[in-house]
Amino acid sequence: MNYKKIFKIDIIIVFILAILIFFIKKEIIISCLIGFLTGIFNFAMIVGSVKFTFSDLIKTKIWKIILTIIFYIFKIIVIGLILYALIIYRQLYNLFYFLIGFTISLIPVFVVGVNYKKIRS
Repeated sequence: MNYKKIFKIDIIIVFILAILIFFIKKEIIISCLIGFLTGIFNFAMIVGSVKFTFSDLIKTKIWKIILTIIFYIFKIIVIGLILYALIIYRQLYNLFYFLIGFTISLIPVFVVGVNYKKIRS
């Protein structure tokens, strides 16, 4: 799958959400934007982990396993801190729209995956 194309689509969606701040209630758009950026961060960490695991930078498998585990622990901590901050400051943000933004970040992955499957078959 072409992850660069996914990130390009994600950048377009971020600009659309940023423009919508002027027209829609800020609480809704900021919550969607934070959820969307969290989804992009999650996808980027997964892509980086897979690329690192299959690269030839480190020859020993045990170090690849250890570093991949550290990578995922870091990802879980960062996403957990973001969710913790959203729960603490829930007067400013809406968790429902955060989840909508996180889900929107998966749409480019789905679209590129479907197009990739059509090309391959």
